Amino acid sequence: MDQNDTKRVSPDIIKICMKEYYTYIATNKTNTVLYTGITNNLERRIFEHKNKALPGFTSKYNVNKLVWYENFN
Repeated sequence: MDQNDTKRVSPDIIKICMKEYYTYIATNKTNTVLYTGITNNLERRIFEHKNKALPGFTSKYNVNKLVWYENFN
């Protein structure tokens, strides 16, 4: 592939390759526990925390309140 080939790549293909991710901090109701996480779907991940969809730390300590996030790609 030469330099001219990169000019022919569809913008849609480039968009698919450039995923967006989120770093976030969540806590519990009394703000006594902090949890940091990384995800590519923040809305889904917070839903999972709130509904205790996955066993583990956040379910055990009732971490379900988003306090900060930042997106990056």
